[in-house]
Amino acid sequence: MGSWAGVIAYRLNEKRHVSLSVAVEAARATPYGFEPFNIVASDTLLDIPTEEAIRRVAPDTMIRSPLKGYGSAFDIGKAKRILGWEPWHSWRDVE
Repeated sequence: MGSWAGVIAYRLNEKRHVSLSVAVEAARATPYGFEPFNIVASDTLLDIPTEEAIRRVAPDTMIRSPLKGYGSAFDIGKAKRILGWEPWHSWRDVE
């Protein structure tokens, strides 16, 4: 994989968008640097709120911060802050 930044591609996220994110970070990385990012959708595929789903399936899981509605359980804040990256669309926007 070389020394470019690690990217976790998870769930439904357009392949081109993930590829672009990898390319952008690879161009910025130093020869010996490594910076992991969560490049994921900002919402889930579930038809119940995320926090409720976690509590049903894994009630002993520690939830460190509130999860609003159908928001992802993965924090993409670092990718937004450092890369300026945000998902371009949500599967919920599909008509």
